[in-house]
Order: sequence, then structure tokens, then C-alpha cells
Amino acid sequence: MATKEQMEKVKNIVVKLRYLECMDNIIYYDRWNNCPKDGFDYEGKVGAYLTELSNEKLTSKETKELVKVRNKLVYDITTRLESFSLNTVISGFMEYNNKLIGKYKEAVQIPASLQGELNQANADGQLAWGKCYEADDFESFKPVLKKQFDLQEKIATAINPDEKPYQVLVNRFDKDYRLEEIDAILAKIK
Repeated sequence: MATKEQMEKVKNIVVKLRYLECMDNIIYYDRWNNCPKDGFDYEGKVGAYLTELSNEKLTSKETKELVKVRNKLVYDITTRLESFSLNTVISGFMEYNNKLIGKYKEAVQIPASLQGELNQANADGQLAWGKCYEADDFESFKPVLKKQFDLQEKIATAINPDEKPYQVLVNRFDKDYRLEEIDAILAKIK
């Protein structure tokens, strides 16, 4: 298969994943702004279904093969081009590739059922927050919050069972940040 064809396939997958992400964001926005309380459960299920569709796309045989081929290709290209200082030329190429690889890794590591459970828990949590806020009863929110922490811990363990869960969660957003750095910053604040 030609490199251009592979790039188009990667781009197509990333675009479709972005469509699903946009739909999920619309539902999330609706839950916070317009959704009647009776609709939260339904919207949670729709969000879980969108997560399932994303996971299916990410863990498909086609995506797995593209990630494998793209990893080798990216390494070869970046190794050859480093000496030419052509960073701007390869940045667009790398953007699609990195998005797909990052999403693929998480989809493979985190079971779809756990992703769906988190999506439903988010919807349930939003509904519970609204009720607790209106009633000025934040004590009742503790079990909901605990469920969120428990699910995040399961996700962290699924991603890397050998690392501290909080370190894994931090590294989902900043690959280079270490807990020791965070501790040092917080120690100064105390």
C-alpha cells in the first residue's frame, strides 16, 4: 500500500473519531445546560454508545495495522529528516499519526465496558451534583465522587498496572510530568 493511501486512511479514522467526540461533547453540553433531569440516564447511555463506537473504530484490525505500519514509517521519516531541519514539513503528517496512535493505545488498554461505565457515571454524577447543589447537601455527593475516583483508578490500572494510578492519570495529559514535581510545587504552597 502506498504511503499516501495509508495517510488518507489514518486521516479518515481520525476525522470519524473527531465526529464521535463532537457528538459526545454536544451531549455533555446539553446535560449541563438544557437536559431535563429525566433525560440524564438516556444521554448517559448515548454517551456510552458513542464511546463504544469510538472503541470499535480504534481497536479494529485496520487501525491496528495502520498504527503498526505508521509507527515504523514515522520513525524512518523522522530519523532521515532530522538532519534537514524540516520540522514544519512533517508536523501535519505527525499530527494525524500521533492522534491516532494515542487514541489507539488507550482504546486497547482500557476495556470498552469500563469506558462506557465512566461515561454513564459522568452523566449520573452531573445529575447528582445538580440535586446536591440545589439542596445544599454536598455530603450526599461523596458516594458519587468516590465512584468517579474508583473508576479513574481502574482506568489508570488498565493503562499501566505497574505505576501509581495518579502518575498514570497525570501522564495521560502531560507525558513528562512526574508526581515528585507536583509534590514540590504543592509543598511550596503549603
